[in-house]
Amino acid sequence: MASEQAIPIINKSTFETIEIFLPPLEEQKAVAEVLPDIDELITSIEKLIDKKQKIKQGTMQLLLTGKKRLPGFTGEWEVKRLQD
Repeated sequence: MASEQAIPIINKSTFETIEIFLPPLEEQKAVAEVLPDIDELITSIEKLIDKKQKIKQGTMQLLLTGKKRLPGFTGEWEVKRLQD
């Protein structure tokens, strides 16, 4: 049987003694100002990745069905049984 691990309890007095370090307010504002631009960039990159994946899937479909051939490859496809 797995042993249960105790969850540490932080009471108000302990919490009040914890120090955190923050950059100056101007730097915080500059970071907050840039974050929406970064979110927009991430969204556009995700859309581009999705578009490229769809192009790849479409191209693979064309290549695997013989509707499109790679440069340098010609001739008819041979039909064979898997056992051959």
